[in-house]
Amino acid sequence: MLRPLLLWLWRVLPLSGRVQWSLLWIINRKFLVGVMAIAVDDQERVLVLHHTYRRTHPWGVPGGWLGAGEAPEVGALRELREETGFEGELEALVWAGGGVPRSEIGIAYLVRITGGRFRANAEVDGHAFAPLDALPAGLLPYQRGLVEMAAALRRGRQSSLAR
Repeated sequence: MLRPLLLWLWRVLPLSGRVQWSLLWIINRKFLVGVMAIAVDDQERVLVLHHTYRRTHPWGVPGGWLGAGEAPEVGALRELREETGFEGELEALVWAGGGVPRSEIGIAYLVRITGGRFRANAEVDGHAFAPLDALPAGLLPYQRGLVEMAAALRRGRQSSLAR
């Protein structure tokens, strides 16, 4: 009922860009946007973190929610730095999806670790660099698939560079 009225107003009235944006905000669904950094070291091992607040699946890759106006690439590198102390460089977009069952969109990037040093914090109390065939049992199940996708993407990129 509200949407047809707002669309009619949009067509009929000379609305400023600010008002148009406000109307778009009102009529559209809101989503949280999360980012993940699937970070690899120079030995092709994946960085996994032991999170203090997860009981069933305490292991996961660095990640978190985007801030208002923050670009996803910037957010993924920020989460890596905040949660671990490591610095990284984006290599590729691995995955974007979501929306079901929650109003959430997730974006995962392949990141190469370029420096820094691990430091524990209230959110993360440990880390490991795991080979792909030895990922921890407590890794979040959907992240296991994302790590495998990132590894395949990295292998493909490296083989194309070698040609």
